[in-house]
Amino acid sequence: MQQAGIEVIFNNMTMIDNRYGINLNIMGKGATEYKTQTMRLNNIVVYGECEIPDCIDENNEDHCFKEDKYGVIAGSSQHNVKGPHENGVSALPPMLIMKDPAWGGVNIWTNLTFVDFKKETLVGLKNSIVGTVASASDYIPPVTFFNSKFVNVA
Repeated sequence: MQQAGIEVIFNNMTMIDNRYGINLNIMGKGATEYKTQTMRLNNIVVYGECEIPDCIDENNEDHCFKEDKYGVIAGSSQHNVKGPHENGVSALPPMLIMKDPAWGGVNIWTNLTFVDFKKETLVGLKNSIVGTVASASDYIPPVTFFNSKFVNVA
């Protein structure tokens, strides 16, 4: 029998032209590996890249954003992670998870609508509705979709 776990829920949000869109992660302390760790997205509308250029001045690279873009990042779950305010030396780079995944993670996405996703960004890079973070743990929990809508998606 699986023990009661933890849950993170995002409801009623709109995302427009984001690099990583929504990215839910559960990071617990202690023996959380076999507990259910649920990441829920409910009633979310995600718009792809808009026509406003990410490179304001093509002659000035300091004001140019050239990155792959994703509407939603599949959530991940870890156990025994660093605290939000470390008081000791952290492995570099500090923003990386650097912990093993928890096997009880589950992504449940209900009533998500993806609108206007072209195959490539305006500068020719990847433009995808769903992605993963390369520096995440090597196990990404499964994603279950309910009542998803795709409007003008290439």
